[in-house]
Amino acid sequence: MKQKNSTPNNFKKDFPNIHELMEMGSFLQASFMIEKQLKSQENEHLLYHLSFCHFQMDNPQKAQDLLQDLLCLNPNHLRAIRLLADVFMIDHQYKSAISVIKEGLKISKLDPVLSEKLFLCHYHIQNYPKAYKAYFEIPGDMVNDESMYFMVKTSHCLKKHATVLAIFEEYEIDKSLSDLLFYQATTYKVLALFSLKQEDSAKQELDLLKQYFEPIEEKIKCFRLIYQITQQEEFEEFALKGIILLAPKSKKAKIDLLEFYKKQSPSRCLEELELLLDENQELCPQYKKIQALCYRDLKKFSLCGDLLEELFLKDPSDDDISFELGVTRFYNSQYEKAFHCFERQINSHYP
Repeated sequence: MKQKNSTPNNFKKDFPNIHELMEMGSFLQASFMIEKQLKSQENEHLLYHLSFCHFQMDNPQKAQDLLQDLLCLNPNHLRAIRLLADVFMIDHQYKSAISVIKEGLKISKLDPVLSEKLFLCHYHIQNYPKAYKAYFEIPGDMVNDESMYFMVKTSHCLKKHATVLAIFEEYEIDKSLSDLLFYQATTYKVLALFSLKQEDSAKQELDLLKQYFEPIEEKIKCFRLIYQITQQEEFEEFALKGIILLAPKSKKAKIDLLEFYKKQSPSRCLEELELLLDENQELCPQYKKIQALCYRDLKKFSLCGDLLEELFLKDPSDDDISFELGVTRFYNSQYEKAFHCFERQINSHYP
């Protein structure tokens, strides 16, 4: 959120050497020269630019102290108010920034810079109703890519689906955003289209998301969000495969993917298991349990029972395996053996 140094012409004229250093990005040298000048004269421009130097040098506390001194001298110094808001925002002190911004808006009610900062602050503290209202105070030519994306997400959170689509249309959002922000924004557009029953358009956008999918955490989150809201299973599969590509050692993702296949199609799950059993010996017991339950879903009770008995013999303390074995024996008409498994469950000491 570093500002451009908008030095007034009179500062450039009065202090050309300092101005030149700041234009070159030599803020430390510029700050030394400003401090020297301040010893001989009290000057609002010098005080402001000294605070600006410290802000650029990642010294927010010093910048804050200088700006507050300046505002004591001149409470209506709008540029100092804007910079102080930035100091608070970069330190994630959004409520403090909002207080400063509101004071600035009393001086300049329609200030476009302060209006945008107010929107961003409300967004970051997840006060979406106030963020939504503040957005419409920003002049159209002041809306940048980041603000557009945040407004799309704000509108999604408030279930204002028509606004999501209107932002895409008004700002040609597909042409302006970075790759990741475009991907995230398009996710909210897809959800808006589904909510408005425009399913054909939604599916066209989904094709774009699938085409440009990569195993990046933020893109995986997009697919999980689509699945959670639309329950379209292919996006859960995409997300889980993405997690495995991103983190090949993720045991949970592999188990979750197999559980997903099992729910969708036990036969498909068995095919995937054949590939995984040889590659991941450390997960063999979990895989065999899923394999056994797939056999049971396919009514292959003998195969299921054999695998569960093998697992039970390896770890007789596993109550879950014992229970599943009892269910399988029951289906296999082995009632007495099933009873012994269930009896074990009844006699277990549960917390």
